[in-house]
Amino acid sequence: MLRTLYTSFIIAALLPVAAHAQDQLLYSVPGNATGFTTDNTGKLYVIKADNSLVRYNEKGDSTAAYNELRNGRLTAVDALNPLKLVLYYGGFSRLVLLDRMMALKNSLDLRTLGITATTVVAASADGNIWIFDNLNSRLKKMDEQMNMLSESNDLRQELADVLQPVFMAEQDRKLYLCDTASGVFVFDRYGTYITTFPIKNCKQLQVFGDKLVYPSGTGLMVYDMISFKESRIDLPGTDDIKGVRVERGKLFIWRSNRVDVYALDI
Repeated sequence: MLRTLYTSFIIAALLPVAAHAQDQLLYSVPGNATGFTTDNTGKLYVIKADNSLVRYNEKGDSTAAYNELRNGRLTAVDALNPLKLVLYYGGFSRLVLLDRMMALKNSLDLRTLGITATTVVAASADGNIWIFDNLNSRLKKMDEQMNMLSESNDLRQELADVLQPVFMAEQDRKLYLCDTASGVFVFDRYGTYITTFPIKNCKQLQVFGDKLVYPSGTGLMVYDMISFKESRIDLPGTDDIKGVRVERGKLFIWRSNRVDVYALDI
């Protein structure tokens, strides 16, 4: 019930953002970024052009940073658990786990498991890690010791489709996988396929109760998984919106030369 109420507040609070963008801007993080995410406490994580990962608090002050050049380009960060960040270096098929101080906790080479073609990874609420193995089209779940805990069927056979995922995230014991051509695929906590939502060109998303929220152009799309209806919310500013997240009463917009953070009236 609380989750449903929070979802309603989030969606309602987004509606006036475009009209009051100027006086709701909290802070901006300048500079070219290659990616970003947020955690459930409202902290912002920005992947800088120099390959470093920097964390910012609610005032926009940097509080920690991590940089490792030997692993190649940092391609994704999952902050589902802010006490254990999951960093993915796609070119080297390497996962790096950081603790709450953003100090190195563990480094995992997926190539030792024969996994060399992985485009997306995701943290799990149980402390484990999801991997999509593109080579055999299977979802795999492993622990920090690289023990394989569960594995899906060959999804090429099960779905009659060759998935090319660009984003993956777990929420409320379900795993959501975005394929820009085929839609959003949903799996249970064991990697068993549940359903597909016909949302094309979705490159990232968040889940709030029964709503899928994802950016599209200069707007934020809200897809109702119960009614299958979709609505659009205009976002403040129209210049280079590369990514959007909603977290803890804040709206985070990644642009070409900065990340803007707005307050939501919740």
